[in-house]
Amino acid sequence: MQFVSTSFIAVFLCSVLLLQGPYRGLWAFVISLPFGAAAAISFPAVGGTSLLVSDIVLLVMMVQLFFQRRWFSQTLGTLRPYRPGFWLLLCLIGAVVSAIFLPRLFVGQTEVFQVVRYEDRALPMLQPLQLSNSNIAQAFRLLLSASAFLVLATLYRLRPEPQHVVGAMAAALAVHAALGFADVASYALGMPDLLSVIRTSGYQMLDHQMLLGAKRMVGGFPEPSSFGYYTIGLFGFWLRYWVGDRSNVLAIICLLVGTVLVLRSTSSGTYAAVGAFMLIFLGLQLRHMHLDHLPPAQVRMLGAFAVLLPLFVGTAVLILNLVPAVGEYFDHVLFSKLSSSSGVERMSWNRQAFVNFWDTWTLGAGIGSVRGNGWLGATLGNIGLVGTLLFGAFLVGVIRARAVDHASQQALVVSALQYGCGAVFLQAMLTKTTPNLGTEFFAMAGLAVGIARGSELLGRPMRPVPFRPKLRAEMHGVSLKS
Repeated sequence: MQFVSTSFIAVFLCSVLLLQGPYRGLWAFVISLPFGAAAAISFPAVGGTSLLVSDIVLLVMMVQLFFQRRWFSQTLGTLRPYRPGFWLLLCLIGAVVSAIFLPRLFVGQTEVFQVVRYEDRALPMLQPLQLSNSNIAQAFRLLLSASAFLVLATLYRLRPEPQHVVGAMAAALAVHAALGFADVASYALGMPDLLSVIRTSGYQMLDHQMLLGAKRMVGGFPEPSSFGYYTIGLFGFWLRYWVGDRSNVLAIICLLVGTVLVLRSTSSGTYAAVGAFMLIFLGLQLRHMHLDHLPPAQVRMLGAFAVLLPLFVGTAVLILNLVPAVGEYFDHVLFSKLSSSSGVERMSWNRQAFVNFWDTWTLGAGIGSVRGNGWLGATLGNIGLVGTLLFGAFLVGVIRARAVDHASQQALVVSALQYGCGAVFLQAMLTKTTPNLGTEFFAMAGLAVGIARGSELLGRPMRPVPFRPKLRAEMHGVSLKS
């Protein structure tokens, strides 16, 4: 075990969390997530494996859960049959079993893409299926990430206080933006290694990538795609929150900052996911509008959208044709991505993941065995059809969570968290190489389910206590024995 330069960040955030508690100190956990490449503890003897800063802070929050009143019964309530936690628990059990047994069961019967170290580079290469360290590592990583759902869903089931969530998401966006712009500014100032001090994990760092002469924004993450993956969740949250409360100045500022970060991410997966997310978002908003009696604000919004959409499309086409640099940029990032060497390689991962799915009789090759390009292919190839269906039942449960009072702040925050999860899932369907959707996804899902269930429990009327005859008689000063 070895401490690194970013260990002090973990110590500071854990101290704040211990002092302020898991509710007022929620921001301490959430702002640890933008430090996606920062290790708290490194294990050189285990192939350079690291526990991230967010992992340590999450473990501290888990310990705080154990000190809550009725924590055990409340945790069992989160895992109650046919609720999201129940399906997630079954999926996790299946994932651990798959990591232990399936690579042994199907050893040598199919070929999988495994990351092989070659001249200090990590290269995915086809290898015969066999048990490897990645099976245990990926199973552990999934358990750790998914525990964020269990911890936060239980804590906010006890106290469904949405104001802490809004403040924490704003703090996370501020830290994420600061790291992103510091990354770009360090190159402009001739100090490209300025943020290397916070990139201490064992991941392969792709933080020096350039695109058409411009630095690709990476921030506190190891590569641009993971930066975009985290950004899109914040964007989805603040877009929905702003639509529900358009007069909120904080929501407007955060949405503008999130939009800038999405555009600056230079990740083709993020761009494609944002496009799909916006179409779905607009469709859902129109579906909930009553066109016969719209309020004036919604009429103005629809009118502005109807005017600005053709204007935006026409301007975009004009710029793409008249400004060669812009056309070259989008051609490189989006239009020619699938035909590039990177796109061809990633598509081969996905094809092989489906081959592994069928070669293992739809059981999967075991989590950590298969590398895909897209959540569906990776999940089917790793944990099979049953595991994918269980994961799907969990996702449906998260989507269906609702606060009791649909006009309350609780309902708005729950909906914003669900939209954030939806945005992350859309990008995961395009780019994720493992079934693990990430700690940020499970954290937002846990907060959404916890607040929704907590509001339901608080809104439930108290059952009347039966008035026993003995107590009634004693209140009137009469003894039953007489």
